[in-house]
Amino acid sequence: MQWDRRAMMQRLMALSDNQQMQTIPRWSTSCMKLSALLVLPGLLVSGCAKDKKTPVQPSPTPSIENVVNFPPEVRAEDESVNEFLLETITTCLEKDYEAFRLLWSARDEPMTEEEFKRGWQANPKVTVKAIQKMRSSEGEIVYGIRALVELDPNKVPEPQRDVVLLFVKEQGKWRLARPPRSLAKVMKGEESPSPSPEAEAPETTATSVPIATPAPTP
Repeated sequence: MQWDRRAMMQRLMALSDNQQMQTIPRWSTSCMKLSALLVLPGLLVSGCAKDKKTPVQPSPTPSIENVVNFPPEVRAEDESVNEFLLETITTCLEKDYEAFRLLWSARDEPMTEEEFKRGWQANPKVTVKAIQKMRSSEGEIVYGIRALVELDPNKVPEPQRDVVLLFVKEQGKWRLARPPRSLAKVMKGEESPSPSPEAEAPETTATSVPIATPAPTP
């Protein structure tokens, strides 16, 4: 009887141990699930942070003083022309194509966004060579602008470009336009200007072309 009681006690203790062992995993499982719920978001965020590539910081916009050579002797008498030219170059340096499009005449089409980005990401240096005041065939005052643009030869196939643009007024504001080919050749010195009886004293050496003649100096 003594042995049976001892055996029974051992069985009860064993049964108790089994119940504790069964209870502990349930409690542990619940805790593990709760811990997972609490820790998992942090792990996900941490994992995403590791997997996510660090965004490339845009390079700072270079100072216009370090990019543009605009000698006083070529500046227009109309200061608004000089200001619009600097505004155009600043917009290009900021690589803002949509703002660049807004600077163009509604009668003309600007360069494509691909051409714009390719050119102005190549560390340009701009030298303004001439600003020519003219009168269009409609009698409006326009300005021919010639500039030499030097680009990084490692980024573009043509690192040096001789650029001519036309400034025209629309709704009281200057806008960019493509010049006639004849005007571009005259301003680059590739063609001699045709004589213009109306022009007595042009502002610069470039004179008349079929579509735009130099405006006489008052």
